[in-house]
Amino acid sequence: MKVLNRIIFAFAKCRQIDQAFLIFHQIKGLKCEPDLITYNIVLDILGRVGHVDKMLHKFSSMKEASISLDVVSYNTLLNGLKKVGRVDMCPVYFKDMGDSRILPDMLTYTTIIDYFGRSGNVEESLRLFSDMKAMQIRPSIYIY
Repeated sequence: MKVLNRIIFAFAKCRQIDQAFLIFHQIKGLKCEPDLITYNIVLDILGRVGHVDKMLHKFSSMKEASISLDVVSYNTLLNGLKKVGRVDMCPVYFKDMGDSRILPDMLTYTTIIDYFGRSGNVEESLRLFSDMKAMQIRPSIYIY
C-alpha cells in the first residue's frame, strides 16, 4: 500500500488529479485495501482542487466505514474548508474532532483560531489559545 500511496501522492503533486484518482479507484482490483494514509491523500487532493462537497462526502464515508480518523484527517478537512472559504463549517468539525477524542495539534489550533479571529469572535480565539497553551502546544508564528 505504501507504494500505491506514493504513486497517488506523486500524481497529485504533479497536478495529474485524474491519474491519482484512477489509481485510487483501481486499488481494490489489485486486492489491496486503501488505508488511512490513502484516504487522507484523497481528502487533500479534493480540498486542493476545491471539490469541498466531494471532500465532505469522502470524509463522511470514511467515518461510516469505521476508518479510524486521525488529526491529519481533520486538519486536511479543515484546511480544505478554509481554502475554499467554507470556514463557517470549521467549528462543527473541530467539535466533532473533540467528540471523537482526537487531540488537536498546532495546525488545528492555527486554523480554528484564525477562523474565530476573522469572524470577530476574539473571546473564543483567546479561549482556544489558552487551551492550546495548557496542552503545551507551542503556537505557530501565524497565530500571533
